[in-house]
Amino acid sequence: MNYISVILTVVLSLFAQSVFAYSFDVKVINKMSHNVEVNGVSYQAKGPGIPPLCSFISTESRNLSKNEFVNPSCSANVAKWQRKISVTFKCPQNSNNRTLTFPRNGKFYNRSHAVDNGHRYTVKLRDSDC
Repeated sequence: MNYISVILTVVLSLFAQSVFAYSFDVKVINKMSHNVEVNGVSYQAKGPGIPPLCSFISTESRNLSKNEFVNPSCSANVAKWQRKISVTFKCPQNSNNRTLTFPRNGKFYNRSHAVDNGHRYTVKLRDSDC
């Protein structure tokens, strides 16, 4: 009986590690002429499901000056998958958060986009986004 529980524990721990076996970064660059506060990054994989949040962005690194960036990491269960990236930020002239989805055309990135680009999605915030 003890032998079965050990095998079950090993199998479950291997499965738990492989559920999020892939990670990628989202580089958010401030290309605006003013500072912007980036509050969060998430992604939506094509298909049903709740969009997972990427790693927490510390309070110290949220406020980006022109040409500065944050680079949160995201976990996923598949490397090649179509995804959209959402960035939530706050403009200095407005106290409300705004969320933009990339790519800007509303479609999904190609399946191999992250793998082909160093396991990274790069998005740029422009003046017209505020």
